[in-house]
Amino acid sequence: MISECRERESYTISAMQQQTKTMESQYFIVKCADFTSLKTCIKTEKWACRDRKNPPHPREVLTSALANGRVILIFSVNNCHGWHGYAEMLTPPSSTDDGIEEASIDMDGDFCEKKPVEDQSEQCESNVDNYWYYFKVKWLVNFAIEFGEQCLSSKLTEDMLVDNVPLNKSRNWQRVPFEIGQKLCSLIDTSHAQLKDRQEQKRKQELERIPPPFYNAEENICIEETWKTIVNKVEKDLGKIILACPFGSQRYNFLLNKLSF
Repeated sequence: MISECRERESYTISAMQQQTKTMESQYFIVKCADFTSLKTCIKTEKWACRDRKNPPHPREVLTSALANGRVILIFSVNNCHGWHGYAEMLTPPSSTDDGIEEASIDMDGDFCEKKPVEDQSEQCESNVDNYWYYFKVKWLVNFAIEFGEQCLSSKLTEDMLVDNVPLNKSRNWQRVPFEIGQKLCSLIDTSHAQLKDRQEQKRKQELERIPPPFYNAEENICIEETWKTIVNKVEKDLGKIILACPFGSQRYNFLLNKLSF
């Protein structure tokens, strides 16, 4: 009886471990053709893929991965030599674009700007079909909004290998092992946090260089003392003040050429 219970417990633990492994985050590399495409993705929270000449096609791989767990897309812009952030994939790829009018550009084949469906057959002969398959994403970390083209340098990931090939040479839509993907996202987090810290330190230094105000509106002092404080400060910094003010229906103006300074 005890032996049977232990076997049942062992089977339950094994099943739970298998389920946990299945539901682990899966990481994919996304190659952007240019920085404009990345900013468009951040703005619209949508990205797209196209079929290749030979299967498996990206949409099939991504759909399968999403059905089995969380999918994290790690973005890199062509010729920028770094990693620009990562996003979670929320929906499977679909040929419905939901009215997105901006260009969706990845690195599979030549440059293909989005066109109406009837025109897509003319886009890229290098692909089996030229339809874009759209899906929603949720950005978790990105550099572009606050730091422009600054990102995690690819020099910091030179020692990371995927199937004995440098991570920096990963193909578009290439899946990377869990440990590699997790480590890469952690490096992106650290780099982003460091940039935020430097930005905050710079802001504090700029504020410290600003001299304190000579007049505090929250101080409860009489009007006479208030104006006296303001006039004394301005005269000290800029010189003597001459005021010409209206009273009632008459105006009293100074004849400046008769005044001695």
